[in-house]
Amino acid sequence: MSELIHEKLSEDTIGAAMKVLNALGPGLDEKLYENALVIELTKRGHVVSQQNRFPFTTKTSSAARSSPTSSSTTS
Repeated sequence: MSELIHEKLSEDTIGAAMKVLNALGPGLDEKLYENALVIELTKRGHVVSQQNRFPFTTKTSSAARSSPTSSSTTS
């Protein structure tokens, strides 16, 4: 196995995610897991921000702005 570039960060992220999943269990709304993961990563000393907006460019839009939660889905 190759060496990880950010071994400590990877270890903390995976460990925090597993701790959150084990504590909350499966089947809840994604936002609950996200909030719990932010709390757990902050406890581990990481600076965390959620759902940041970021610029992107597509073939049809040259300066759109979005965040992961702004997209709509249809059922």
